[in-house]
Amino acid sequence: MLLLARLVARALAARPDNPVIMVLYTVTAPFVRPFDFLNATQPPFGAVLEFSTLLVTLLVPLLALVIWHYRSQHHDGVYVERNDAWEASATNLSERTST
Repeated sequence: MLLLARLVARALAARPDNPVIMVLYTVTAPFVRPFDFLNATQPPFGAVLEFSTLLVTLLVPLLALVIWHYRSQHHDGVYVERNDAWEASATNLSERTST
C-alpha cells in the first residue's frame, strides 16, 4: 500500500517537503533504491512516473505469489501425512476405549 501511495504521490507531484510525504518517501526508499537506475533520466521533482516504484509494486506481489505457491506445493504432503497419522491415532484411541 505504501508503494502505491508513493507512486501516486510522485505522479501527482506531491511536495517532498510535506512531512507526510517525507515519511512516505523515507519508509519506501529502501525498497525502491536498488532500482533507482530506472529513473536516471527523470527530473527529481515534479510529476513523474517512477519506474523503480512501479517495478517494485509489481514485483512484491509476484514474489509473494511465487513463495505462496512454492510453500503450498511442498507442504501439502506434510500436512496430509500429519492428518493421516492423527486420524490413525484417533481411530486407535476410539477402538481402545470402546473395548
